[in-house]
Amino acid sequence: MALFSKRRETVDQVIDRLVTQHRTDMLEQELRKFDPSSLQDKEKQTWHFYWGVAAFRRGDRPEAFRRFTEAYSACPASDEIRFSLAQEYGVRGNPDKMIDLFRGCQFPKISSRHLLTASRYCYLWQRIDDAVHFLSSIFDAYFTLGTADDHFVYIRGLPFFGETWSYYLCYSILSGDLHEIEDFTRRAKAKLSDYDFDRLLLYLDCWKTQDFSPKIRELQTSLTTADPRFPHGYQQVQLASLKSLAEPDRSLLAGVSLGPKDFPWLADVLLVHHARIANIVRDDSEERRLINSFFQKQPMLFEPDHAANFGFVAYQETLKPRYQQTKET
Repeated sequence: MALFSKRRETVDQVIDRLVTQHRTDMLEQELRKFDPSSLQDKEKQTWHFYWGVAAFRRGDRPEAFRRFTEAYSACPASDEIRFSLAQEYGVRGNPDKMIDLFRGCQFPKISSRHLLTASRYCYLWQRIDDAVHFLSSIFDAYFTLGTADDHFVYIRGLPFFGETWSYYLCYSILSGDLHEIEDFTRRAKAKLSDYDFDRLLLYLDCWKTQDFSPKIRELQTSLTTADPRFPHGYQQVQLASLKSLAEPDRSLLAGVSLGPKDFPWLADVLLVHHARIANIVRDDSEERRLINSFFQKQPMLFEPDHAANFGFVAYQETLKPRYQQTKET
């Protein structure tokens, strides 16, 4: 009877097995069993990528940077590796190299979620034109589909239209020009189906006029008629945040009660607004205390869409220098 040796697992099979067994803590141990120089093409890329991911997962960013640098040298055609190395350059305080690598990545070789991440990193380093650039492929995908329906775009791997649009809104606010996003939104309303674009236009007009009372009334009406079986912390925090822009009263924020089903990060939105109000009333020691607490919870600050939707775009700009100073040079 012929004897057959057990066929070696591929790198992908090893990773799939560890994920299935919930043993990703053994990733490095298993990858060490391979000689990456003997691997070919896709398997070689996969090994190098997850070798870097393993260091990233255990919080060793210097080692992750070293591994992704080696990976990029070994597999320069891998968009996945290129993107990961770009992120590491971002956290090391080298935005020029970061953006150069990000721009070499192509959608859909990297996902739309990766594009939003690249956009966010550019935002953190004040590269707003580049931040807008990484949204364009996502917007093109919506127009190709012909719809902005949340469920339809989600199952096709795209972020909700409102999320991407709010990124764009944040960047438009920072540029001081809301005409382009208004033209874009009206074109989307004409070309894309199954979405409430009037809601976006209403909020955009609030930013144009710096009068948020129409959005406040909309939120109040929505909360009055909301189904109590579902969490409404998002709307409550947005309502309190927008009210506090015109009336910097901490009691507006303190009156929000979040439930166990609400997003935990909503508490940090209230925290950043408390810090903003402390700045307005010149309570410097309280502002420093609140900012220190905020950075412990949100070391990369908030995403651009949250800054726009909760009305703290300008205040978060004052926090960016601290974020940038914490990065290596």
